Amino acid sequence: MQISTKDVDRCQGEPGTICLMDHLRVYTRGTHDELHTHLVFKWMFSGKATARHYATTLVGFYLALREVSRVSMVSSNIEGRINSIKNDLEQLGFRSLGLSLSGDVAGLHGGPEAIALGIDYVVVGSSRGGRAIARCASKYKWPTAFLMGENINLEREWNQVVQKSLEVPHVYHGDVLRAADWAFSVYKKCFDRAVL
Repeated sequence: MQISTKDVDRCQGEPGTICLMDHLRVYTRGTHDELHTHLVFKWMFSGKATARHYATTLVGFYLALREVSRVSMVSSNIEGRINSIKNDLEQLGFRSLGLSLSGDVAGLHGGPEAIALGIDYVVVGSSRGGRAIARCASKYKWPTAFLMGENINLEREWNQVVQKSLEVPHVYHGDVLRAADWAFSVYKKCFDRAVL
């Protein structure tokens, strides 16, 4: 794998060193790319999105965050994100979210901090990526507090994920990778379920 100067700076490694963040990107690429091609995102980027399409997108995020919040030690501000989604949905006129999903949290094995880091990588990363969806939503003047990360310092959270990735002992890297891949699969299942 080719390492860019940006990657080396971010990982604070020696030139040519591959860090956990690079492994995360490569290991989760399939599930990440699959999620990006999901129907809800196609709707949002089609230029013909409706408020219902946008609400479906928010419900997908809501379900995914509720599910990953069941894992202890996840440090990203999940409850703040969930409340922000609820507020955005209420502003759109969608008030009832009597939805639930039960994933296989028991399938996650390994060090709790490593599992939390893998999930934080997805939660914080998806929040950062949500800004692209927010740009689409803002064209329609739909509420974007969740996707813009209002009341959440996304850059600080991302820097914490990067910093923690530098501190994880190599023996736990596999746990981090599997937890991140699990979190991406939870997001996909939740977006599949979210269609309103």
